[in-house]
This record gives sequence, structure tokens and C-alpha cells, in this order.
Amino acid sequence: MIKAVHSIYMMAKEGNGMQKAFILYFWTEKRNNLDELNRLLSEGWKVHSQKPMGTGQTTGAYSLVILEK
Repeated sequence: MIKAVHSIYMMAKEGNGMQKAFILYFWTEKRNNLDELNRLLSEGWKVHSQKPMGTGQTTGAYSLVILEK
């Protein structure tokens, strides 16, 4: 089952574990969501995989990060 948890990530149950798809964005040193990703990692989530996103035609960087617990 997949359900929306927040506007930037989803959760899915896989076996006995959970996975989250997290969209990491970095526009500037002050405009990013690295703190939120770091909070999830400190709560025990681990990075399962990561893929860059976007066309490269913006000044920001985006990445799809799959987390699991």
C-alpha cells in the first residue's frame, strides 16, 4: 500500500520494512531540505538508492532518494 505522507515523500510497506521516496532539493545554502533528510536519517532511515532528477536547465539540484527502515 502506498499513501501520501507529505508533499515531498511517500511511504510504502515492503515485507516487514518500510520505504520512503524522498525528493531532495538544493537551490541555495539556505533554500534546501537537507535538514529534513538528516532528521530522517537520525531517526533510523537508511539510504537504499539515489537518482538525480531534472533537466539540468535550472540552478537547483533535485534527487530522488529511496529510504528504508
